[in-house]
Amino acid sequence: RETISKLLDALSAGQKMTQLVTTDPDWVYLFQHAMTHEVAYESLPYARRRELQAAVANWLLVTHSDTLTAFNPVLAYHYTRADNAEMGLRFALAGANDASHIFANQEASDLFTLAETHLATIGMEAHWETAVSLYLRRGEALRLVGDFGSAFADAKTAQLIATEHEDSLSLLQSLNLKAEIRYRQANISDAFTIAKEAIALAQASQNKPELALAYQWAGMASINMGHPEQALQFLANARQICEETDNQTRLARILEALAFVYYAQKNLPAALAAMQRSVALSRNFSRNASIASSLNNIALVQHQLGMGPEALATIDEAVEMVREVSKNFLARFLGNKAEILTYV
Repeated sequence: RETISKLLDALSAGQKMTQLVTTDPDWVYLFQHAMTHEVAYESLPYARRRELQAAVANWLLVTHSDTLTAFNPVLAYHYTRADNAEMGLRFALAGANDASHIFANQEASDLFTLAETHLATIGMEAHWETAVSLYLRRGEALRLVGDFGSAFADAKTAQLIATEHEDSLSLLQSLNLKAEIRYRQANISDAFTIAKEAIALAQASQNKPELALAYQWAGMASINMGHPEQALQFLANARQICEETDNQTRLARILEALAFVYYAQKNLPAALAAMQRSVALSRNFSRNASIASSLNNIALVQHQLGMGPEALATIDEAVEMVREVSKNFLARFLGNKAEILTYV
């Protein structure tokens, strides 16, 4: 440590390559310019670079063992530069999963891609369970950032691996992911076909959670193909499964889909009831912005039903939920409130 301090002081004072930024709680030096950093790093022999990267990673691993989660991406980077594929894979996957949990989906996708390079190095076939999970998780992250083409490719790769290894759960998950992506792409016919395939497989394997999800996408595709009664049947099946298994998260989504079908049929009372129950469930797990968006829709249906005071109370709650969260939502909700006030 004393030697390192002397070297850093020499670089800072004599050659002006680094600058002491802070001494609290630890001394922190930064290179004056990114080019200087790159030249200094590239001037080291490759073996020495690997050695230093591994030393930094190992030091972080020991020093921050109690708060390791925050360092997962950094550890993935250093172990990658140290050519340690096993440790690079471990921390890239950990960092990707952490990012997914906080909806940092682009960061999650990038870390999954880093993990993929390590997985290729150590052998995908020997670690096929990790591979199929990686492609499913990255596919979901890519779907959430709107990269549907890449997401579908990952779902298809996961499907191929799952089929080869007779992994029925991962196969079902890949089919449901493909159905959702095709639905989001407005390729409704393909979404319906894939969802029907998932329904058949889920029924055969008696996988109720995936069966409910397959029914959901079959129902959503059906309403978009102009078959509301068929849509209601699929969604009713999904609702029954969710209620039997107490899957409140999925049930909230199914009720939201049922409300969409009822609204399309101009059955506003049924749509309102489904929407209100969906929101009641969603309050336990959804973010305020999502709940507020649903409340806004409820207010508009209440307004159409002539329930002015109720609509006003609902839109006021939605407005307060997004006031400090989203200016776009706030502007839209205030516009809807103005319309409601016109008739109250």
